[in-house]
Amino acid sequence: PPNNTIPAGQNGPTYGPLFFGSAILADGTLLVVGGEYISGAQVDTLAATYFDPSTSTWTNLPTPSGWSNLGDVPLCVLADGTVLVGNIFSTQTAFFDPVSHTFSPGPNKSDQCAEESFTLLPDDTVLAVDCTSIPNAEKYVPSSNSWVPAGTTPSTLPQSCPGIVAEIGPTVLLPDGHAFVMGATGNAALYIPPASPSAVGPWQAGPQII
Repeated sequence: PPNNTIPAGQNGPTYGPLFFGSAILADGTLLVVGGEYISGAQVDTLAATYFDPSTSTWTNLPTPSGWSNLGDVPLCVLADGTVLVGNIFSTQTAFFDPVSHTFSPGPNKSDQCAEESFTLLPDDTVLAVDCTSIPNAEKYVPSSNSWVPAGTTPSTLPQSCPGIVAEIGPTVLLPDGHAFVMGATGNAALYIPPASPSAVGPWQAGPQII
C-alpha cells in the first residue's frame, strides 16, 4: 500500500491511514477514525483526528476508552450529529460528540462490528448487516439506545475469507428510503424500514451483481 501520510508542512496528521472511517460533521469539519495500513505497515491503528477547513489544520483526538484498536471502523453520523462507531474486534460501539470532541461508550451489538457498514435510515435507526453472524442483520434504535434484530437477509451477502472476517459490499440508501445492500457474493438485498423503528422489518432479494 502507498504511504498516505499528509506532510506536516501541509498541516497533516501524525499518521497516514489507508482504510479508515470518515464523516463530514455538521460544522463542516472532517472526522477520520482508525486506519488499516499506516504508512505502508499492516496495522489496525488506535487513532482519530479531524480536519478544520476554516484553519486548514488537523487536530488529533482521544480514542474510545478501553479500546485497543480502531482499524477500518464502521461509523455513521446520527440524526442529532453524533457519530456512532463500531469496534472491529468486539461487539462494542462508541459515540463521538462533535462539540466536545470526545468518545463515550455506546450499546453493544449482537456480533462484532468488523467489515460492516452502518447506514442511517429515514426513521433515524442505523442498519448493519452482520458479517460474523450471517445471515442476520440488526439496527441501532436511538430512542431506546439499543441494538435490535433486523431479520435475516434473503441470501448470503458476506463472502467467506479464510482466516479473516467475511467481506461485504456497501449499503446505499435509496430515494424511496429502502436500503440497498451489495454483497461480496454477487447477491444483493433490499431492506424496507418498518412503520415502527424497533420492528424487525422485511427484506427483499435484490438483483444479482454481475
